[in-house]
Amino acid sequence: TATMSVYLYQIFLFTSMYSSSEPPHPTRRLFWSCVFTFGVPLATAIYVGVGNGYGPASLWCWIYCDDILFPKGCSWRMTLFYYELYACVLFNSITYAVIFVVLRRSKGQKTVYSRKVAKKLRMYLLAFAGSWLVPCINRLFQSFSDSGFSLPWLDYLMAFTNPLMGFLDALVYSTNSGAFKMWKDGVLEVWPDDYKVVQNKLRRVQMQAEMDETRKAADTTLGTDV
Repeated sequence: TATMSVYLYQIFLFTSMYSSSEPPHPTRRLFWSCVFTFGVPLATAIYVGVGNGYGPASLWCWIYCDDILFPKGCSWRMTLFYYELYACVLFNSITYAVIFVVLRRSKGQKTVYSRKVAKKLRMYLLAFAGSWLVPCINRLFQSFSDSGFSLPWLDYLMAFTNPLMGFLDALVYSTNSGAFKMWKDGVLEVWPDDYKVVQNKLRRVQMQAEMDETRKAADTTLGTDV
């Protein structure tokens, strides 16, 4: 997950660099980023597979935890994802705290701009907490319990909240980016050009159908009067 995040970050960074100026060796950088991004997960997957680490894992995504067959499974589960996630949570929390402090000191009082920034930060924080708070608590509990014991109600709550991360991210980013307001003002403002053509054709067909219905109704009324 971490390597894929780095890869996506670099792809977007390279795209912005290409739009402004050409970097000296983009192909070489992209090659090593691909090697790092796909090589590390591939090596990890092969190691776990050779060590007979794949098997029934409940909500742990395939890594089997057994004291005899794969004794390192429980530690690998945490190392490959959740320790990195905890570091991201800590980093994000510190970043939000610093931003709040800087805004309060620079503004001296709550302005419209500072309130908007604070609202956006709260939405990001709530979306992140809503997606990952329950899984983090559940994984910590399982990592410190005997043989990966888990509470059923925590597993159910995790299974319910985990799929919501895509929906929450889309909701927060669309709201903060102004896309939702643009969609309310007019769908065509945010649609790509190809879809605008389709939308315009559909609108013309709808208008033509309404005109035909109005014409038929008028003809029917005239026929009745006669």
